[in-house]
Amino acid sequence: MTMNPKLSKCPTCGSRKLKLVHSDYSTRVQGRAVVVPDLERQECPNCGEVLFDCAAMERLDALRTRKRPASHASR
Repeated sequence: MTMNPKLSKCPTCGSRKLKLVHSDYSTRVQGRAVVVPDLERQECPNCGEVLFDCAAMERLDALRTRKRPASHASR
């Protein structure tokens, strides 16, 4: 999957050294740590900004909209 379009400048700090990264991405969803395997994104080595394309955002949104497992009902 290729990011389209790729940014040439970080929107946060203005650095022109954005790097294309294709690896597992760790984040928190609904208070739980999750790892999204093989997620393509751009990262700024200067300020740490992480930029996602539409396909990556769809994968992240799918995690956020999943319902939490129901807790055990008291008996």
